[in-house]
This record gives sequence, C-alpha cells and structure tokens, in this order.
Amino acid sequence: MRVLAIGLQLLALSGMAQEYGEYEVKAAYLYNFARFAKWPTSVFAEDSSLLVLCIVGKNPFGDALDALAGKAVDTHAIRIQHMTGLPGVAALRGCHLLFISRSEQGRLPQLLATLEGLPVLSVSDIDSFAQVGGMIGLVERDRRIHFDINLAVVQRSGIRLSSQLLKLARVFDE
Repeated sequence: MRVLAIGLQLLALSGMAQEYGEYEVKAAYLYNFARFAKWPTSVFAEDSSLLVLCIVGKNPFGDALDALAGKAVDTHAIRIQHMTGLPGVAALRGCHLLFISRSEQGRLPQLLATLEGLPVLSVSDIDSFAQVGGMIGLVERDRRIHFDINLAVVQRSGIRLSSQLLKLARVFDE
C-alpha cells in the first residue's frame, strides 16, 4: 500500500511539470528524495540537527526552494544553502543533499571525485548524471520528469534509499 502511495505521489509530481514550472516540480522531487533516504546515524549530531540542502552553481530553482526551507524530514528541519565556486570536502560534508546545477557540467568530474564516499545525496539534471557517477539524475522522458539512480554510488556513501523509491526509478549499478 505504501509503495502505491509513494508511486502516486511521484507520478503526480512528474505530471505537474505542465501545470507548474519545471523547477517547482524538481524542488518537490528533492524533498521526496530526502524523505525516502536514510543517512548514517553519525551524519546528524542530534535528532534536531538541520538537514542541509545545498545547491552548487547557478540556482535554476528561483524561489521554488523557498517552500522547502523550514519544512521537516523526520525530525530535521531543512535549510537551503547556495554554494559558489568549487566546494571542497569540508564544505560538502556540511550538506546532506546536494543539487549540482547544469552550470557545473564542466566541473562535474571534479565534483563527483570530491563527493566519492561522502554521505551526501547528489542530485542533478545534467544529462546522464547517474550513469557518470552521480547518485540521482533527473531526466525528462515523454514530457515528464523521471529519475535514474546509480545504486553502487549510493551504497558506497552509506546512504540507504527506500526500496519503494528504487522501484520507481531506472536503476544503474555502475
């Protein structure tokens, strides 16, 4: 029953792209990815620690992410953080979910190398993101937004994704 509910939520989101802006729908996806991910317990200092959603590069969301700020995932309120330049390991450790903007396509290999093994859920709409070493790639197929997951990269990070989420994705194992 829960699989059906999750599936309907995400399918509804993908269909909303025509009614809402593309990045409003993608912002909703980011929130749902956070809801169906489990980070290693060592990532949060305490139950009330913030869940930090970082954006690297130009912000394509406009104010669409503002609705997520302060919303909770389990007991963690969401904080949105915009990063400039090429962040290092220390800066990335402060993120739980990282959206890599298309503006960073030229620096994607360096970003993915820096992220390797960190418990940071990486998401992007750069073409073939999951296939080249990112965790979750947002893709458009049939005028709807879908997502690909690179399960091997996710597992190396220590993050666990809900099996219900995996059933809705096109899954790659590197």
